[in-house]
Amino acid sequence: MFLPAGGVWYEFKGDGVNTPTIEHQLNHRSIRQFSNRPVDQQTLDRLREVARRTPSSNNIQSSAIIRVKDPAVRSTLADIANQAYIKDAPEVWVMIVDCHRLQGIVEERGADADEADGADGAASMDLFFQGFTDACLMGQNIVNAAESLGLGTCYLGSLLNDCPGVIEALKLPALTFPVFGLMIGWPGQEPALKPRMDMGLRFFEDSYQRPDSYVEALSEHDTALASYYDLRDVSKPVPAYTAQVVARMGLSIGSRRQILRAVRSQGFNLALE
Repeated sequence: MFLPAGGVWYEFKGDGVNTPTIEHQLNHRSIRQFSNRPVDQQTLDRLREVARRTPSSNNIQSSAIIRVKDPAVRSTLADIANQAYIKDAPEVWVMIVDCHRLQGIVEERGADADEADGADGAASMDLFFQGFTDACLMGQNIVNAAESLGLGTCYLGSLLNDCPGVIEALKLPALTFPVFGLMIGWPGQEPALKPRMDMGLRFFEDSYQRPDSYVEALSEHDTALASYYDLRDVSKPVPAYTAQVVARMGLSIGSRRQILRAVRSQGFNLALE
């Protein structure tokens, strides 16, 4: 049954109220293969406007986007991420922390951002985390908007495999930092919906709650996720979710252990003391 509400059509189902946007969110899939159809300028402008209207801490708006078109730069990012399909994606956007702009404003207004006792100005970790959060919110807003238009998306957290390499490739100045990449385009594949664990393990009331056994509580998720990967590529078996967690916790990626060094090298004060 469909009923209009405020000009928007809502579909009432047994599990609650759905809007078209919610339907897209519930059916999110990472798309890594795209059709040859380019994303038209009107759609790109709309996504940029969605990014612009994203909430920002203190309205400082300390995040930005680098749209990567240069094939050479894309090739570098693909090598860093170990994901060759980055080269051919219709759109590749990189979300960044941008406190460089804040510092520029301070300098142009002839002010001293460090005049307050203990202040770090635009280099403060507080502003870094604000910019990092703003970038994440902006990326998710773009994903929601893109998928509501029928586009496919895929996050590229793998760019953090080599932060200095990304910084060099994108010519990022001091007081900026890459957060993640995002591929956008018209889908060229229809992957299955990846299972997620029950929200009973992720949504609590009043305090953190732990089950008697995580492994037992996640047994059904282990089975569901194993089946998902078997269907995706039976030639590449993937261990159960809980086994993946153990493997990941035992994995040391040398370059990722240096992320804070890269943050500091961009001029941010880690304020560890």
